[in-house]
Amino acid sequence: GKPKARAKDREYSGEFPTSARFDIPRNRKRAIAKIEAMDASTEYWRKCRGMSDEEWFERHLKIVDKDGNLVPLILNPAQVILCREIRRQLKETGCVKLIILKARQLGMSAVVQGLQFRLILESPNQSAIVMAHETEAADLVFERTRTFRDSTRPMYPFKYSSRQEIVFEEPWRSCIRVKV
Repeated sequence: GKPKARAKDREYSGEFPTSARFDIPRNRKRAIAKIEAMDASTEYWRKCRGMSDEEWFERHLKIVDKDGNLVPLILNPAQVILCREIRRQLKETGCVKLIILKARQLGMSAVVQGLQFRLILESPNQSAIVMAHETEAADLVFERTRTFRDSTRPMYPFKYSSRQEIVFEEPWRSCIRVKV
């Protein structure tokens, strides 16, 4: 008779095998379970990719305001202009080259971090760096990234977070680091 095809030799049908005759190693079972759990949020994730930066920031990112309250990140006119310029450069050249003169209290660092955070989540296997001139300043800036992480946690689970790094779970496997 004709030999039976082994499970790994069969063509993938788009569905995960449920039969006990497929002996899936334990680590593959765990990976499949993660993917199946993420399928529930996949449609919402696709909708998020189509949102404007202003809408995505307001819906997903939280910041600490001057009074210490956790509030949605609603972009001001200067931030909207910066977002649009960053997106324009990314579309036209694939990279961003900007010199932003540091105007106090306009929120330029917040919007740059927010875009960096969004791009990391929308592009698997990417790395980003948050830089500052002093350790204390780097910690303060990275604290905002942690706040972003906490406000998106249910939708984008992370693998681990340390004082200097946030690494997201599969399928993203992206990370954000702080450097001085």
